[in-house]
Amino acid sequence: MTFRYKVLISALGSVILFTILLFFTPVNDRTFINVLSIIGFLLSLLGILIAYFQILSIKTISDETNKKIGQSIELNNKIFTLSDLSRKAAMVDEIMGYLRDNKIDMCILRMKDLKIIINNLRNQEKYHALVSRKQFKGVFDNFNLDLYNFQTAHLGSSINKATVIKHLEDLSTLFLSVEIKLKTHNYDT
Repeated sequence: MTFRYKVLISALGSVILFTILLFFTPVNDRTFINVLSIIGFLLSLLGILIAYFQILSIKTISDETNKKIGQSIELNNKIFTLSDLSRKAAMVDEIMGYLRDNKIDMCILRMKDLKIIINNLRNQEKYHALVSRKQFKGVFDNFNLDLYNFQTAHLGSSINKATVIKHLEDLSTLFLSVEIKLKTHNYDT
């Protein structure tokens, strides 16, 4: 029901109430001042009803606004998450490039940066619906082991670059699959 109809119904109710009050008032009490008092009472009552309807209207608008704000925040978070995942996948590709070019020091630095990002990612609940903990743990453990091997490689141990590249490709694939799931809302695969 629109605001105009509510006011119309309230005004009609006030007229009916005025007629009833005037009808039940004894004839000798129907003075001009008493009639004005009844009209003032009814107008006050009408004002209270209009204020009540306005408050209800504002509440409805506020609820709709909060709903739209929630949807907007959710969309912004999704866009941020997608760009964040693309950045992580690009970082993995950058690390693989350094590894192929034998720039081990740069590779270690970028892997340390990525490790911090992955640790933060592991603690975010929104990703747990997209990737099983077991799958994430396996990829993360391989990544940590590769980082450790790189750091100790300066001490004379050898590095199997093919295995490290495979682990990095697994990590990149994980990021990209999560990104695709977010884009398509397909959380089942």
